[in-house]
Amino acid sequence: MKPNYPTISAIIGVYNGANFIEEAVKSILDQSYPPLEIIVVDDGSRDNTATIVEDLARLHPHIRLIKQTNLGLAAARNTGIRQAQGQYIAPLDHDDRWLPTYLAQMIAQ
Repeated sequence: MKPNYPTISAIIGVYNGANFIEEAVKSILDQSYPPLEIIVVDDGSRDNTATIVEDLARLHPHIRLIKQTNLGLAAARNTGIRQAQGQYIAPLDHDDRWLPTYLAQMIAQ
């Protein structure tokens, strides 16, 4: 059944972002207007980024990890956009965080 409210797909492209990715994802999880899904595209990281995201996904089933060979962060973001199910796309860099009302304010505009 399709929701009767606007849906958002949060997209994070990441390369070797183990030091930041958990905080970025948690800032999405803490939103007052939760996204339909969180898609993290690991762009061939050589650190434990994927493991961190997999651990988060076990706790939060709407988190999806996509792994790809290193093509650049723009390509990673595009991969996430192609897989997105939401009506709107909200990109976030792996080393950034959103304030808790970011998506609510975005959807109200």
